[in-house]
Amino acid sequence: HPLQSAADPEEAVRALPGSYFGVEAEEPLLGLLETLVSRLGGKPLRVPGEAKGLYHLAAALASNGVVAFFALAADLFDRAGIPPAESSQALLPLLRGTLENLERLGLPRALTGPISRGDHGTLLRHLDSLGREAPELIALYCLLGRRMVALACAKGSLDDDGACLMLRTLATAEKGGGPEAGREINAGGPEAGREIKEKACA
Repeated sequence: HPLQSAADPEEAVRALPGSYFGVEAEEPLLGLLETLVSRLGGKPLRVPGEAKGLYHLAAALASNGVVAFFALAADLFDRAGIPPAESSQALLPLLRGTLENLERLGLPRALTGPISRGDHGTLLRHLDSLGREAPELIALYCLLGRRMVALACAKGSLDDDGACLMLRTLATAEKGGGPEAGREINAGGPEAGREIKEKACA
């Protein structure tokens, strides 16, 4: 199974050299398959038979999922009044830069953005925009936000207090409290932040 996108079959074939191929078999077939992959210019990746479902799910998220997320971003640009013809052209360099960061820096260092730098105010504005323009995306945003908090902590760019504040705000929004609750938290100053930390991170 080649780990390569195949939107255009001819282009996919040209992209096979250097790609990883999922391989699952017993010897001696396993050795033969790995030799075949090497002759195609690929790199064999052994996949345990019982984990093939998870393997394929991960591959689909890394490829098909990115296309779906890109479509969501383009849709939000459209709701913001940006012409559809310009959306992809504006977002593609951002996506390329992110992929380059992943290749060059790896996880978690490739993470950027408001959660990575502990920018609670921007998080609140994101939630406010979602509440008004795309409430159906709040749960997805919160799911991704929690993973970003974990990555930011691993990266060392977000301290414990900041992480707890972010997580509490995301949990409140996901439960229906919305950005208004987050703004109340922000207005409460350091005391509110400490209270949230004690409740969310006890």
